[in-house]
Amino acid sequence: MRITYDAEADAFYIELRAVPARNTIDIEEGVSVMVDEHGHIVSLEVLYARELLGAVVDAASVAIEQLVPPAAELEERRPTIGERVAARE
Repeated sequence: MRITYDAEADAFYIELRAVPARNTIDIEEGVSVMVDEHGHIVSLEVLYARELLGAVVDAASVAIEQLVPPAAELEERRPTIGERVAARE
């Protein structure tokens, strides 16, 4: 995951996955979501970021929470969608 802010363009960008985007979906003026060939979200772009997001574009106001649980919590993982579908068959 990568989060960037381009001050010159006043654009806030969140890349969730480093895969090619195949389509852009405009959510509202200045806010777009890029999706891959399967329609899964790849990234999010906010133009006019200072106007739409306010202080969020200031690095000091961005909080990164614990994104990946500790290894102990991963021991009892949930089955994937594929595993759940296979179990139903």
